[in-house]
Amino acid sequence: MKQQITENIAHELKTPVSSIKGFLETILNSKPDRTKVLDYINRAYSQTCRLADLINDISLLTKIEEAGNLYPIEKVRLYPVIHSAINDLQEKLQEKQNKCPVEYFRGN
Repeated sequence: MKQQITENIAHELKTPVSSIKGFLETILNSKPDRTKVLDYINRAYSQTCRLADLINDISLLTKIEEAGNLYPIEKVRLYPVIHSAINDLQEKLQEKQNKCPVEYFRGN
């Protein structure tokens, strides 16, 4: 199971890194016009945001796994937890819309 997880993580990390590398190589090797350069930089930035999110997710999963034995299992009322998560995510999404290109939210 750990091998499968490691392979999935490696694949998920390679995808944005390959995209970033490809965009930058194109800029360096073909000397495209200013519009294309800005487009490639925008796309590379979008992939960088994606990569940062993946790394944060991996870090969070590691912390959750490490802390799993520290706390007893107990029943939780889900509605307040979900409501709180939605409020937290709305703020983060608004922040990302100001920092990342729109394409980031379309899954490009």
